[in-house]
Amino acid sequence: MQHQRRLSKKDLEHRNLKGDSLKFLTALHRLDYKYHICDKIEDIHTRKVAARCLDKKRSELMWGTCEDDEYKTIARRQRRHRREGYYMSTHLQKEGIPADNNSVERINRWFVSVRSDGGGNRSQKGMDANSVLFTLKATDWINIRSFFDHLIRSAPGGG
Repeated sequence: MQHQRRLSKKDLEHRNLKGDSLKFLTALHRLDYKYHICDKIEDIHTRKVAARCLDKKRSELMWGTCEDDEYKTIARRQRRHRREGYYMSTHLQKEGIPADNNSVERINRWFVSVRSDGGGNRSQKGMDANSVLFTLKATDWINIRSFFDHLIRSAPGGG
């Protein structure tokens, strides 16, 4: 959600939008702000109802008849909505899901940096193997599982 808000704000500030594109982005930015406000609601039932209402408004906005500008602003948002729209309100409808992905990015930062430089491997084959191992280790770390047990289970003849 935070990323969506930044994108619409950036487009509003840096592009010389007019007509339907300006109205569309302004309405979308307001909706994204309402999603952010709903994240502060404590009662899960109220959050779910608010999420459904906002999702309906977002769909109506996305599929309304608007004339697009030269930057294809509306078309880009519609494609993103088709691809990711279902997940926009997941953090409101299920408990324990944060509205941002900061914790995952912090966990993966070390793994990605080591994987990027090959982890000491100079061949492509070694870097690919390292990449798979680091991805498994990061996944096990996030899911609070033992990486060593994962390797034993995955090995031929393992438990």
